[in-house]
Amino acid sequence: MLLLLISSSSLLPLAFSSLTGLAQIRSSAKFRAPSWKQIKEAVSFLNNVVGLLTNLLSPRQPQPSNITQLGRISSTSNALTRLNVPFYTVDVGIGSPPQPTTLLLDVALDFVWTQCRTCTLCFKQPSPNFDPSKSKTYSKIPCKDNLCPQAPSPSCPADCLYDVEYDTDLWTRGVMATETFALGSASFPNLAFGCGTNNSGFNGIASGVMGLGRGSLSLTSQLKVSKFSHCFVSYYDNTSVVSSPFMIGDSISLSPSALSTPFVKNPTMYPFSSFYYLSLTAVTVGTTLVPMPSTVTEVNYVADTGGLVIDATTPFTYLDDPAYKAVRQAFVSQIKLPLTAAPDGFDLCFALSPNVESVEVPDVVFHFQGADMALPPKNVFIADRADGLLCLMMGNSTGISVLGNFQLQNMHVLYDLGKQALSFEPAQCSMSYKTHAWPLSYVLLCVCVCACFTFVNAWSA
Repeated sequence: MLLLLISSSSLLPLAFSSLTGLAQIRSSAKFRAPSWKQIKEAVSFLNNVVGLLTNLLSPRQPQPSNITQLGRISSTSNALTRLNVPFYTVDVGIGSPPQPTTLLLDVALDFVWTQCRTCTLCFKQPSPNFDPSKSKTYSKIPCKDNLCPQAPSPSCPADCLYDVEYDTDLWTRGVMATETFALGSASFPNLAFGCGTNNSGFNGIASGVMGLGRGSLSLTSQLKVSKFSHCFVSYYDNTSVVSSPFMIGDSISLSPSALSTPFVKNPTMYPFSSFYYLSLTAVTVGTTLVPMPSTVTEVNYVADTGGLVIDATTPFTYLDDPAYKAVRQAFVSQIKLPLTAAPDGFDLCFALSPNVESVEVPDVVFHFQGADMALPPKNVFIADRADGLLCLMMGNSTGISVLGNFQLQNMHVLYDLGKQALSFEPAQCSMSYKTHAWPLSYVLLCVCVCACFTFVNAWSA
């Protein structure tokens, strides 16, 4: 059992070992950690508005075989920023001269887009709308170009158009184009992206999406690099100045103690073709080893169901219902606290007495093929003394399981597309890093990023 200390503040801080192999640089961005109330509101927002990744998985009508299914084209970053809603965003420059743009980091899908000033239906965003008329390098993609059929749901009444619907209240439609992107200290011309002119649902979160999935329009595919990594700053980090790295490039590596698990083969149909699947074989909760059923360990390539995917935009880890129920029961049987009603968006919560200073919770280990991911308490639970709650940051799903970003806090995660493997190791992601001047062919981007918190429509400073 691990001892989970309840701090005087709303959320509990825990220490991690430092990330090795990277030099440091100072950052001056300030932020405030999210309150328990904001976490609850954020989870409710995600469940009821965004709908999480699992809402994208309803059956789609088959598309013509000559159309590459929707991904999210990638844009990149000067800064990886964390929102009070559990999203991570990156700041990029688009155009010549570069216009600052904030994009939602997405490792599940492979399409990059941003809202443009020419939008007829627009949402509020943290940075000014990208204005194509002010860029010398903006160019619409012709219908006859080979890139046009690769766009999400392409059509060509005159220009090459795309159409992405994430949920009933969350979509983007617009024009396919190419543009120069400023990524870190470097610029890269002729990257394909979507210039959104009819958009809904991202109010205050970001200007668009940066996709790093497995499709042909992802940033990694367009830049022809084999590796990228992220290190998500903790939800609980209460320091005044933090930085968190996001890197793309062939020479990224972790320490010798890092563990690796292979990616699982994808289904061929969108959106599944863009995901990074992993083989989760079991979950240990304290003294209980819970084997995962075939609906979690295996992908059904006929029905496009099953398996587990890693997703940076989803806060919770979701397990297929039978697997989740078994894991849930293991927590209930070992945590010596009374159950209590869970807030909207949560499933399992325990009651904390007003004066509690600490509580024992089970050790948790995710057993992947060839690698065990040990999770500290702060990557499993949210504890709030004011509301008297200890809540599990996991839930149930149907058809597919998801490894969410809450479980990846203070974890340096490397996606090796050449070796088709995911590597990881504990890290202190709030430490500062220095951008390295490696040759372009080796590392395209090593971003020093400042973590800040916002809540939906309001930036916290």
